[in-house]
Amino acid sequence: MDMERTWKYLLYAFVGLLPLQTVYLLREVFVGGEKWQYGTIAIYGTDILLLLSAIIFLVTPDLIRGPGLLSRFRVKPGMTEKMLMVFVLWAGLSILWAPDQMLAGYFVVKLVLAVGVFLMVKSLDEKESKVVVLLLVLGAALESALGAWQFLAQSTFASTLLGMSAHEAGQAGTSVLKLGDGRWLRAYGTLPHPNILGGFLAAALMLGIGYLARFGKDSMRTVLMSRAELRESDTSLRDRFMDTVWMSGVTLAGAMILLGLLLTFSRSAWLGAIIGIILILFLQKSNIEYRISNIKYKIAGILAVTLIVFSFVLHDQVFPRFDTAVIAAEGSVSERVQSLWDAERVVGEGNMLLGTGAGNFTAEMMRLQPDRPVWSIQPAHNAFVLIFAELGLVGFVLFLLCIVSLLKRVISSAVERSLCEDLDSSTRRLTRNDTKMVYVMVLATLLPSLFLDHWLWTSHFGLFFLFVLLGLTARK
Repeated sequence: MDMERTWKYLLYAFVGLLPLQTVYLLREVFVGGEKWQYGTIAIYGTDILLLLSAIIFLVTPDLIRGPGLLSRFRVKPGMTEKMLMVFVLWAGLSILWAPDQMLAGYFVVKLVLAVGVFLMVKSLDEKESKVVVLLLVLGAALESALGAWQFLAQSTFASTLLGMSAHEAGQAGTSVLKLGDGRWLRAYGTLPHPNILGGFLAAALMLGIGYLARFGKDSMRTVLMSRAELRESDTSLRDRFMDTVWMSGVTLAGAMILLGLLLTFSRSAWLGAIIGIILILFLQKSNIEYRISNIKYKIAGILAVTLIVFSFVLHDQVFPRFDTAVIAAEGSVSERVQSLWDAERVVGEGNMLLGTGAGNFTAEMMRLQPDRPVWSIQPAHNAFVLIFAELGLVGFVLFLLCIVSLLKRVISSAVERSLCEDLDSSTRRLTRNDTKMVYVMVLATLLPSLFLDHWLWTSHFGLFFLFVLLGLTARK
């Protein structure tokens, strides 16, 4: 096996196994008998795959563009790549003034690896990026199946191999629905919290639907083949059978992900899915590449009926999630408000410009309020506010410049397509840019999680998942 394919296969393995939380703990801190969750330092099993992939990626010369590190970018580093490097450099400098320098260093290493994921995914071609999408959707379907079992059993099992902790509905600290008839365990999958699973499932569902709307009636071979190869392939009975099997599998996976998404009972994830569906409908109406064929109508109808059936069966659990009395009793809103007050205090304690240090929000709060129970200290439930608190105004502006430069790249590609006068060239750009819009739509699905939670910045899975999606969006 050549080195070029080796790093790609390792990257595929990393993406496919990313939801697993197999971990080796390097540091575990207890304060007043309570574990300081956000002070833990650990090596995840997937980190090894990623590190090996990154090393091979960097040392293997690009056969088309020649040897050297810069050839690994596939093109000359653009503004997005440059801003990411400056952002990581600033995060590294924040180690110098962080209260817990070891924790800051650990977070910076994760951030460097996340940027590595971005660069590797960005360098994949169209055929290879489809494999990444397939792995994400397949992983979401498997996570949903596990989550459905957990809800039915009202418990989870502990597994060192999968990195799962045991959760019981009656156990303190477990994420549950608190209703009049008792406590209902929310689906975790293999992830640390139901909100993380919900955000992942919502994004994966929109990714699958977006690709379906984008590519139409695709069989397994179309996911793994380029359009040129498809035109040369035959339409034999075997291929038509594979088409049927594939579309049936897509429908079943979509129904399973829908069920898992409901069973997380994550309002932010539900809101994200609604945003994604609205964007899909808008793109379908405005773009010829998204015109719905009969097969898409059938699958959309099946998923809609599935959602109605699941919502009817689970109406006693689903609809109370929007009851103001239930929301007030569970304390999710008050916890978010408290975390934002904590962020205001952190920023106000001389951390406006430089921040308190990468990954050090809770460490700073423990320093400011040493008598406060550690379990009540959480990162700000807004990723942008959290980045501001940890990396200061400088880091926050750098982060925004990274996002703006990426969006500018997408928008400029769309404008370039619209100004193209050559029909064949326009068609080719339409193919690439509309695929890019699918990824933008999926990122929009994560907006509620970015504004109402912190897991896309603080959790191992969330950080790398976000950078995988950013890498897909940045692909040329």
